[in-house]
Amino acid sequence: MNPIKTTLLTLSLLTASIGAQAAELPQSAVLQYSGSYGIPATMTFTRSGNQYKIVSTIKVPLYNIRFESGGSINGTTLNPSYYKDVRGGKVYAEAKFSGGNITYGKAGDLKTEKSGPAMDLFTLAWQLAANDVRLPSGLKITNGKKLYTVGREGRLKSFQTAFYL
Repeated sequence: MNPIKTTLLTLSLLTASIGAQAAELPQSAVLQYSGSYGIPATMTFTRSGNQYKIVSTIKVPLYNIRFESGGSINGTTLNPSYYKDVRGGKVYAEAKFSGGNITYGKAGDLKTEKSGPAMDLFTLAWQLAANDVRLPSGLKITNGKKLYTVGREGRLKSFQTAFYL
């Protein structure tokens, strides 16, 4: 199974298993798993005061993929400030969140847009778990490369699409 698909499945399981009711964000949590081809992956959530950091690593043959996001916590709301997709030790795509704007794109091709509430995919998974699977109105999400709009009634138009594009 593609390592990105494995990560998607893991995020889906995380939100489904915790989503029955809101859960308090942990101080730290480590999830280790492997995909169909035995490719090891680890997702780590750490919290220090009102700051959080999520790091996911996938050890694909010949190189590693690392996803990292971080930001602040206000009650049960995660407010990302950055997201990075690092492949083979080089930034492949990134996003920076600031004051209702998001700067995102592949390395060397960044663009800035007004976004309103926005999150990266990993922050989204933890946000769903902490908020009874409810999303803020008008939410946009990013995989670093593109920006996606959440559909009506807080439903994501295509959660899987965000991982593949």
